[in-house]
Amino acid sequence: MHPHPLLSLLGAVLTGLGVLLLFSLAVFVHELGHYLAARWMGLTIDVFSLGFGPAIWKRKVGETEYRISTIPFGGYVALPQLDPTGMSTIQGDHSGGGDAAEGGAGNEVDGEEPPPRLLKDIAPWRRIIVALAGPLGNMLLAVLLAWIICLAPADGIGPAEAVVGSVARDSGAYAAGLRPGDRITSVNGNAVHNWNEFLVEGHLSGDTSNGVSVAVYRNGTPLALQLPVTNDTEARLVRVAGVEPRIPCVVGSVVTNSPAERAGLKERDVIETLDHLPVASPEAMIRHIRKHGGQPLAVGIRRGGQTLEVEIVPAFDAELNRHLIGIVFDGRAGFGSQWLQYRKPRLQIKSDATSVVRVLRALFVPRAKGEARRAASSLGGPLVIVVMLWYQVRAGLLIALAFLRFLCVNFALLNLLPLPVLDGGHIVFALYEIVTRRKPNTWLVNSLTNLFALLLIALMVVLLFRDVTSLKRIFGKRERPAAEASSAAAATNATNVSTATVEEAPPEGEAP
Repeated sequence: MHPHPLLSLLGAVLTGLGVLLLFSLAVFVHELGHYLAARWMGLTIDVFSLGFGPAIWKRKVGETEYRISTIPFGGYVALPQLDPTGMSTIQGDHSGGGDAAEGGAGNEVDGEEPPPRLLKDIAPWRRIIVALAGPLGNMLLAVLLAWIICLAPADGIGPAEAVVGSVARDSGAYAAGLRPGDRITSVNGNAVHNWNEFLVEGHLSGDTSNGVSVAVYRNGTPLALQLPVTNDTEARLVRVAGVEPRIPCVVGSVVTNSPAERAGLKERDVIETLDHLPVASPEAMIRHIRKHGGQPLAVGIRRGGQTLEVEIVPAFDAELNRHLIGIVFDGRAGFGSQWLQYRKPRLQIKSDATSVVRVLRALFVPRAKGEARRAASSLGGPLVIVVMLWYQVRAGLLIALAFLRFLCVNFALLNLLPLPVLDGGHIVFALYEIVTRRKPNTWLVNSLTNLFALLLIALMVVLLFRDVTSLKRIFGKRERPAAEASSAAAATNATNVSTATVEEAPPEGEAP
């Protein structure tokens, strides 16, 4: 009932290559935007590199050195007229010495310092165009991906809803009146459209003293509930405890010679009941089967327009020390809902941008007590982005492309923040020159750029450490429900992946 180890290894390798390709594509279009605009605007281009660190391949064409560097998750374009020292701080000396000045006078002679480079002055409006071109490249790719999703003849694209699947009877949420089947529409006045947004709003605006005000619809009737929240210190997440979403239990594949195959289960079957009781999610189904072991199960399924019931006797797996029925859940049923809510490209882009702006607003313009602190506490780094992208690639190509669309919008907006070393910082310096009709102090610009570059490096190191410890702690607990663990892990990524912070991961592997 288990795939061959070589097939598992091949699947992991292909998934890793997919993650690398998609992440690199997002970086490439950003840097390509800068590169093309710089050539158009007449700027000097020292280096165009995919990746950071030492070059594993490089070739110089004219004044520009093209590189592929050892660290693949990133890249840069070295533009001395736009950012004289910023990339030097991050990457080291990228000029290679020989092209440090026009006319080849870049090398030291008899121990003397090389003369300063004589670079053509570039009008500030030209520098603004070059700075904007990187985020524009990301947005153009996002629009292209949105159109691909719009035209894709695939199921699973449509509005997602935050519908409660189960509520623990001993929880504060149950005591406050929340019930399975309730559709949550807003939290503290902020509209939510899916379970992920419900978790994000609960985390950002939840108050452990007063809880959260939640608007729900129950059988078409609007209700207002005040739900208590708890501070999950392990996951660094403020949440409504004891509540799980409704996620369809869709069969992705059936293991050969398994109890499920012998009972007649097929791909795309939707498991709706177990022993005549509604099943709220794959996690709930796993718990039910684990609890009842090898007892025969009455499994109600929906196949197209038909409703069927079959009997399945789970088989004990000695390696996993539990009973399995031999199916693999279709992760797209729950995991891709946030990224595939809309077919219209405009609505896709709007949804992504709104998600990013919501988290940035919590950081910089908080509207509730402790909102900025909670947003900062759930900051995550590139490792969490890679983990999230890994799950998307495994869930399916369309979901992976939708998540890449979201990443592109995310990268574009974050790079437009008015901070030195980011594209927004370069735009601010150029606007200052246009308004005041004088250049900003060179020493101040270089100092601020270097300072923020070092702060960015320090932040990445801290976030990387937090990513490693958080993911190890969360996924290291085998008994913790997968959806809860993945929600907690994703919560560490509140700004870099915005509302991907608390996306539910699909249960992977065979259902017990």
